[in-house]
Amino acid sequence: VDASGLAQFIVAALVHAQTLSFKFLTSWDDPSYINANPWIRGLTLENIRFAFTTPYFANYLPLHLVSYMVDYQFWGLNPVGYRLQSLFLVAINATLAFFLARRLFGRLALAVTAALLYAVHPAHVEAIAWMSIRKDLVSTTFLLLTVILYDEATRDRFRPWVYAGSVLMYLLGLLSKVSISTLPLFLFVLDLTRRWDGPAIRWKQVITTKIPYLVFA
Repeated sequence: VDASGLAQFIVAALVHAQTLSFKFLTSWDDPSYINANPWIRGLTLENIRFAFTTPYFANYLPLHLVSYMVDYQFWGLNPVGYRLQSLFLVAINATLAFFLARRLFGRLALAVTAALLYAVHPAHVEAIAWMSIRKDLVSTTFLLLTVILYDEATRDRFRPWVYAGSVLMYLLGLLSKVSISTLPLFLFVLDLTRRWDGPAIRWKQVITTKIPYLVFA
């Protein structure tokens, strides 16, 4: 991690550090997902099996629940630990946003600006301050990793193992929040902005590389 990426991490963490003093909400979804949820009480095989086999609270988001299991394993129901994980995730996401923007556009100033906008934009406060919306943070981590790995796998030559890693990150993202299901459309647009094998776009590869993502979606 270079200095610019580390700076994004620090800025995002500092901006949202005040949330460490917040409690769980007594209404909305916090009681259902955390306080009164018996299935996040420890990182156990039984709890993990339940998360991956049974929709909970009208949603199928197993990794969202697993993230709470990790918190409970170390912190019980102390909200500080839960908020610490969310703070770490938003800082990681700001760093990943920086690296992705720099990869796609090759301009340091643009990458710094984009990552800072992500780190401080008010639209993202809810995902950090409202604990039961952590699924936004978790899915964003996997979404950014999906795009970074896809770009690496297809930029100049096809790298199958890196591509497989991208597909895996996408699947994990879907298991965190299904709203990232539209990501293959972005990958398609990304391909159209690049030249494959000189001036021609390899349409067969552009289309076929999206199939695993669409199957999982």
